Amino acid sequence: MDRMPEGLIGALPALGIDAERLKLSCFVDRDRSGKPAEIWLLADRESLFVLKGQTKRAANGCTAWENKSKEQYPLSGVGRLAVEERRSTAVLVADLAGETVLFAFFTNSCLESVRLFAHYAEKLVRGEDLEVDPDDLPEARFCPTCGMRYPNPNRKACPHCVKRGQLFRRTWKFFSAYRGSLAVLLASLVLLTVTGIIAPYLSGGFLFDEVIDTNGSFAGAILLVLFLMVATKLLRMLASMLNNWLSSKVAAKMTFSLKQTIFHAIERLSLGFFTDRQTGGLMTQINEDSNTIYEFFCDGIPYLVVNLVQVAVLVVLLLTIQPLLALFALLPVPLFFFLMRVMFRGERKLHAKRFAGSSRMSGFLADVLSGMRVVKAFSQEKSEIRRFTGYSRTLADSERSLRVYHTCVGTVAGALLFLGNIIAWGVGGRMVMQGYGGMTYGKLLTVIAYMNMIYSPLFFFSDMMNRSADCTNALRRLYEIMDAEPEVREKPDALRPETLGSGVEFDHVSFSYRKGRRVIDDVSFSVPAGGVLGIVGHTGAGKSTLANLLMRLYDPEEGEVRIGGIPVKDLSLETVYRNIAIVSQETYLFMGTILDNIRYAKPEASYDEVIEAAKCAGAHDFIVRLPNGYHTRVGFGFQELSGGERQRISIARAILKNPKILILDEATAAMDTATERRIQEALSGLIVGKTTIMIAHRLSTLRDADELVVIEHGKVAERGTQRELLAKSDGIYHRLYTLQLEALRQAGIAE
Repeated sequence: MDRMPEGLIGALPALGIDAERLKLSCFVDRDRSGKPAEIWLLADRESLFVLKGQTKRAANGCTAWENKSKEQYPLSGVGRLAVEERRSTAVLVADLAGETVLFAFFTNSCLESVRLFAHYAEKLVRGEDLEVDPDDLPEARFCPTCGMRYPNPNRKACPHCVKRGQLFRRTWKFFSAYRGSLAVLLASLVLLTVTGIIAPYLSGGFLFDEVIDTNGSFAGAILLVLFLMVATKLLRMLASMLNNWLSSKVAAKMTFSLKQTIFHAIERLSLGFFTDRQTGGLMTQINEDSNTIYEFFCDGIPYLVVNLVQVAVLVVLLLTIQPLLALFALLPVPLFFFLMRVMFRGERKLHAKRFAGSSRMSGFLADVLSGMRVVKAFSQEKSEIRRFTGYSRTLADSERSLRVYHTCVGTVAGALLFLGNIIAWGVGGRMVMQGYGGMTYGKLLTVIAYMNMIYSPLFFFSDMMNRSADCTNALRRLYEIMDAEPEVREKPDALRPETLGSGVEFDHVSFSYRKGRRVIDDVSFSVPAGGVLGIVGHTGAGKSTLANLLMRLYDPEEGEVRIGGIPVKDLSLETVYRNIAIVSQETYLFMGTILDNIRYAKPEASYDEVIEAAKCAGAHDFIVRLPNGYHTRVGFGFQELSGGERQRISIARAILKNPKILILDEATAAMDTATERRIQEALSGLIVGKTTIMIAHRLSTLRDADELVVIEHGKVAERGTQRELLAKSDGIYHRLYTLQLEALRQAGIAE
């Protein structure tokens, strides 16, 4: 799973381990007490090894392994290997001689490798042939250049090794629609630069040498100089106004376009992408990264071009006025650019660290604010304040490190440029006093003014290093998402039948969210068109996962799911979603009116159709009692609804869609018995002619199902009608039914 260092490979014979016989190797970064350490997990067909030591680099550049401890466990005594996740760490536990033993402790950076190690080590324990998936090999998961893990295993591209030039050239295509406005913006900046260069000459060399000097070409023409100075100032003001107006006009459009691009890139990805990421982090990426990219390309690049031209023109003018003085004054500039290069490398890392802190902070806030009721219920305000303080302090530390670094390096850069100014005054003053090369006081003032005009763009280049580092990180995050391949992909020639049968088949389906942890294992069943199937099982048995596979939110690893006899992989996603509606145990209402939330399943539905669906779901009565009825706004900060009310709106949404296949995933879990019965009566009429899959803990809701399937540890443990399953006195369903009935009787509830 991980490449062993050369020093460790060389030390294996002395430890009694044959490197040629090893099948698996995995690195973990903590010892069993949780302290940082260098631990290697190794396995061959007879034993598991745990080596603790340290890799040391010799003077000749070679590595050597200093071993501190070695543990060996025969595979014959190993039962089960399992990875147990915690908040930021995880452990690998193993059943050894009937006891559960802590095998390894590690942080989340090692999580994927340890999962793969456990997955393949269990195959060795069972004596199976070790056929390693090529995508699990180190060369398929890590960049050979920098050693970083690929963000997307399906796309062997490392964002850390992509050159900035490639990123910027690719991004420039986004701005092609605005090239006209950007051209005018650039022209206004050029005009600002030209007037900026003319102004010092008018108030310096021209005024002193051509007007005040009695031998000048325009001796005594003070009014002419004043007129030219005022005209130049007015022209500069007009160019500045045009520049600001265009910038304001283009800014909103381009920021909107960038946010749309990022959001569309995120939206097209599969559900698995979102389960591995914090909502707050994605929000930060959409909001902050779009602004960062805009500021660099629209506020930065045009000024960079103008400043480069300005510096080039000024250097030519300085060399024309007095070459030797210009060379002396520009001596610190190469050192300045070297410092800028060093500055970029440091700031890129600090910007990445700041963004990570900002994402974690946003994720924490989104989590706590949406779960404030739970925080209050368990009186955990002080605990959450401490957590907030930790996230806030981490973000503040990264911000401070970035600003201190930028300020310190910027100060040193400023000192270098100030040194050039001192050199110009010293050498230039000496030349004026000696009359060297026709040097005059007016020319010296012009040289000093032009030198200061060169230093200003150079300071801008320093700021551009900061912007460039931030933008580079933002672009890498953007293209990481844009180039990511959805786990669920529609075939180019996907079928789009006008009518689709409603029969459902699961044919030897297996699935795992993470490799080595199967949630569904060789499940097969079928539901005829118009049939009703009930799925029961303990929490975590895999019931809801079956619904996700039917809707093709995920694709099975093995086997096939079919609708109307057609594999769902052969159907277009739009066809699948058009024919299926789900009412999940996790109800979600978007910010908006109740009318809009019900219409979400069918935006073109009429008001009467919405009311009819709400009546079927038992939601109409409570909706009309709300202040604004169907136009009452719900969601964060608006009308608060109970769990049962939210569930009934969710059911109305599914009823309005009128699908061929209806999935009820704990659809009545949040309702009292009386309300549930009313909705069951309404649903009994709704499901006529529709294929219905009902997932429930409350077994009484499944009494009308044509067939029941009991899921246990991801497998089909039992199946049959309710009467047939209750007849099995030692069966799982009989036991669940008996326990529920007894609990209801003790609570005084008769069903």
